[in-house]
Amino acid sequence: MTYLTKEKSYQYAFTGMILFITNILMLIITYNNPLKINWLLITYIIISLISMVFLGYVFIKNNILNEDIKTSSKTYKIFDYIGPLMVMLSIFFMIFGNIIGTGEVDGISMDPTLHTGQDILIYKYSYKPKRNDIIIIQTKTIGKDRFIIKRTVAVPGDKIRFYESAPGYGFIFINDEMYKNQFLEKGTPTVFTRAEYEKMVEHEFTDGLTLDEVTLSEGYYIALGDNFKWSVDSRDYGAFHISNIGGKLIFKFGGE
Repeated sequence: MTYLTKEKSYQYAFTGMILFITNILMLIITYNNPLKINWLLITYIIISLISMVFLGYVFIKNNILNEDIKTSSKTYKIFDYIGPLMVMLSIFFMIFGNIIGTGEVDGISMDPTLHTGQDILIYKYSYKPKRNDIIIIQTKTIGKDRFIIKRTVAVPGDKIRFYESAPGYGFIFINDEMYKNQFLEKGTPTVFTRAEYEKMVEHEFTDGLTLDEVTLSEGYYIALGDNFKWSVDSRDYGAFHISNIGGKLIFKFGGE
């Protein structure tokens, strides 16, 4: 008669527990990420807990109580199914629940870099934006959460200055370098209104005082659309706080 080996029951129970604990720790670290998928999280925890209870039962029965489990028994067949399933499920959740996300571009604000309907992969684990990253941002439209995708042009610590070239219009300097949208027609200057500048850095103003030069505070990022003339971005929402940034684009499917 063939019996379940103690080594096999130990390996599945130990591997499943380590993966489960690792996922829970990663979830704690990224709990406030706006891109978290609640239904996937709840499903994973429920299935994992049930699986862990069964694997623990088999482990105790086989290793502590020294009760041999026949490989032909129903208990063994369930174990042989749940063991590898638990490992694969934990790895799947670790990747697609905590590290990588998927999305679809909606709108023309990132043309020509991204096109509406284009599928993308997003890195979201413990992410902190860098300048020129294409990021996914949580906003609210008519009280509902909505995600937009824009390019980071300024990060915490950057000096932002508005130079007025005509009444109510001018240019933005970031760390003393004029911002130029690379996707506008060659030679076309990137012009901002004073109102757009003030909206982008309004979180830096106090007591109603507006300034033509500010330094971005910790946690705040300015992001604009590549399709500058047809984008709703920091000119409309203001600088985005890190708590509303879910991750960055790492791969796009199709397109140029």
